[in-house]
Amino acid sequence: MATTYRHVTLRQYLPSILAHGLDPARATGKQPLVWLHTPSRTPWAITHTMRRHRVDVAEIVILDVQVPQSWVRRAWRGLWTCNRVIPPERLRILGEDVAPHLQLS
Repeated sequence: MATTYRHVTLRQYLPSILAHGLDPARATGKQPLVWLHTPSRTPWAITHTMRRHRVDVAEIVILDVQVPQSWVRRAWRGLWTCNRVIPPERLRILGEDVAPHLQLS
């Protein structure tokens, strides 16, 4: 059974991600991992990605990611990692307007 996580990325990477999936080999962090988060961590993930890449909110895209729990490992509260390619058919663009997700409920 698949669980829904989210992944925040830069808009410029979207065509490649939709064609090839989320590939840990393309990660820019210290380890080749895909970072996922629970919906409650979306505001943090957006802010983190904006600061890390020094971009405006308009450059951010949120993806819903459907993967089995066996594919992920918990890294921190609400943060998960995946060390395998997540194919495009497991991804869905959450929405073009990211700003509402910055609001905490």
